Amino acid sequence: MTQNKPLIVGTISAVLLLASLTVHILIFKGEYTVSGFVDIVLTTGMVVAWLMTSKFIKELNRAQPDVHPIRLMTQNVPAVVTFLTAFFMLYAVINMGMMIRTNWQGTNIRGVSGFWLFFYMLTVMVSWARWKQSRQLSRSQNSQERL
Repeated sequence: MTQNKPLIVGTISAVLLLASLTVHILIFKGEYTVSGFVDIVLTTGMVVAWLMTSKFIKELNRAQPDVHPIRLMTQNVPAVVTFLTAFFMLYAVINMGMMIRTNWQGTNIRGVSGFWLFFYMLTVMVSWARWKQSRQLSRSQNSQERL
């Protein structure tokens, strides 16, 4: 079950990423006002995603302490995942800055929604890397046991 936990967390985060992307686009276009329930679900999910990400980063480092965790993450996921994570991080900061600078009328959730995108994408990236690392370590232990 421990090996599948990153897979489950990553899958849930991917679903929430798609939901937050949809909400963000609708907010951006001015076609949706976020209900309190949606805001609470996505923001709470973002916090839980961050907590799980922190745990998985520690596990990545504990399993291979000689390699920097960022290197472990980028080596164990496709380049597009790394790119999207970096893009959403930059976008979250710019989006929040634009919301503050222009005093955007409507809901201030628009500024926060960029952070939803970033944290969910980061959790997908870290979960994927941790899942792949645990599979590789499991395979190497199994091959050593056979010898």
